[in-house]
Amino acid sequence: AASVVADLGPTGWLLGATNEDNTSPVGIWRSTDGHSWEDTSARFDPKIVVTSVVGSRSGYVVLARDDRSGTSRVAAFSSTDGSTWQEIDGLPDVYDARAVEAGDGLVLWIDQGESPQFIRYSPDGTTWLDPSSDDRSPAPGGRAPMIAVVDRQFIVLSIDQLSSSLNVWTARLPD
Repeated sequence: AASVVADLGPTGWLLGATNEDNTSPVGIWRSTDGHSWEDTSARFDPKIVVTSVVGSRSGYVVLARDDRSGTSRVAAFSSTDGSTWQEIDGLPDVYDARAVEAGDGLVLWIDQGESPQFIRYSPDGTTWLDPSSDDRSPAPGGRAPMIAVVDRQFIVLSIDQLSSSLNVWTARLPD
């Protein structure tokens, strides 16, 4: 079965598609109107399976399952134009991640199980900052956190599976 994901960003709609058995490279297409599509010529390794595309006014993030090493892990790539991609280095070796639009920027959120969450914010789609650098890293998030950004305030809500309590974590996004 094919994997197809899309979102709107600074150069229009971006669509990523691959087949789940890793036999062909990921293709990336762009559209300014959602009807006519052009191939960006951007290609990922056939062992990269795109799971989501997130766009903001400053760029795009592609989240993927990375099978290049023989075991599955999360990989993330960023682009300001949808054509040129750079892998986001330093991600923990986990399987689940999400990215969300954060005003003009992007937030990358990785659940590390019992460890504090791994969070990065990008105001421009290229530079990645740690909004938890004030040593107030959020505790384990439970399942399916809700993530929002309002007036440069980062807010995460989740339910702890064991206690059914609400976890709330906030941080001011770096300038």
